Formats: sequence, structure tokens, C-alpha cells
Amino acid sequence: MKILERPPVRVLKASPIGLSGASRATESERMRRQLRLASAVRDRQKILIVEDNLDLTMALGIRMRDQGFSVVCAAGSSEAIRVAAEQRPDAIVLDLGLRDGTGFDVMSAVRNVAAMAGTPIFVVSGWDEHDYGPLAQEFEIARYFAKPIDSGVLVRAIRAVLDN
Repeated sequence: MKILERPPVRVLKASPIGLSGASRATESERMRRQLRLASAVRDRQKILIVEDNLDLTMALGIRMRDQGFSVVCAAGSSEAIRVAAEQRPDAIVLDLGLRDGTGFDVMSAVRNVAAMAGTPIFVVSGWDEHDYGPLAQEFEIARYFAKPIDSGVLVRAIRAVLDN
């Protein structure tokens, strides 16, 4: 039986005046990379996902991030109204059936704030489009999608609206 030896452990020692020259260069490069990434995140278009189904929220959030969007989420109407006011998203993906209200409450609140009145809203709902679609159109939504949703179709619709 052969005993495996551990590789030697390197101990880095700080120089008396802080980081060594090589370490400072590495730290400086790391900070520059973080600043570039932070800048890129700030420049991303922000999407607010309002959905009380955690699995769908996560799936849509991952897809949106993969497509270069910044994503914020809310699970209920009161939280969505607060987050929308604080974050000023570029677009909202909104379910109509929420635990503490409806998507109509959110649309009404968003449309009554001048700075957000033109924010595109994409309804993604299990509620019948024939029954609720016309009412949603009164809030000038960008598009109504019935669940289950093809996230690729949703992303393309959001891109088309935001790119115009």
C-alpha cells in the first residue's frame, strides 16, 4: 500500500510595507477586472420579474442573465411596486395571479408613476388570455404570454421592444 504524500504548502509572507510588488500587481489587475465587470453590470438593461412561483422565477432569471440582462425579482404585488419604484427597471415580466394581489395592481401603480409610465410590461400568466388579455391591454402592455412560456420567445420579445 502506497501512502500519498501531500504537496508542499506555500506560505506567502507580506512584505513589511504591505503586499510585495508581484502581489500588488496581481491585486491591482483583479481590482481592474472587478471594476470592468461592475461597469458592465451597471450598463445592462434591468428586468423586474414578478412571479410567485419560485421555480419559474429562477428559470426566467437565469435565462435573462444568460442573455445579458440584469435581473431583480419580486414575489408579490406590494413587493413588486416597491422594487419597481426603487430599481426603475427597463422592462417588467409580470404574472397576473400573485399571493397578495394581482398583476393589475402592479400595472396600475407603475402606470401612475410618471418616470415609469412607459416601462414595457410583459404579462406571463396562467390566467386565460381571452378573459384577461383585453383588460391587460388597457394598461398598454407590450405582450401577453400564456403559461407555460418558452423563455426564448420571451427574451426575443423583450429585446425587440427594448432595442426600438
